[in-house]
Amino acid sequence: MNQITLSELSAAWLSAKADEDAAKARRLEIEAAIVAAMPGADEGTVSEKTETLKVSVTRNFTRSADVDALMQAWTSLQPTVQKAFSWKADVSVSVSVLRKLDAQEIEQASRFITTKPAKASVKVEVL
Repeated sequence: MNQITLSELSAAWLSAKADEDAAKARRLEIEAAIVAAMPGADEGTVSEKTETLKVSVTRNFTRSADVDALMQAWTSLQPTVQKAFSWKADVSVSVSVLRKLDAQEIEQASRFITTKPAKASVKVEVL
């Protein structure tokens, strides 16, 4: 009975890791193509069904707060704007808070928020 050496195991691991990396890169390319093929709003989920599959694309944003600037201006903010933040100064993306601010409140809150697109997620289900 042959015993596999550490050198052989390491080589096999490196080969499997390269295969895994290539497969992941290909999957990410396919996901980007799916996202491009399924236009939708900047935030939210769109789905399409085929005979055997349901494909969903969820788009979102990540939001972060400029904590130092927010702390300096905190007492000058309207209470409704203050509710758009939680301490440790995270941006509250709750539908009931941030998204219900009026234009003036959004303008005031936006000075402290950096918004950038998050990676769209793709889900493929066999029906």
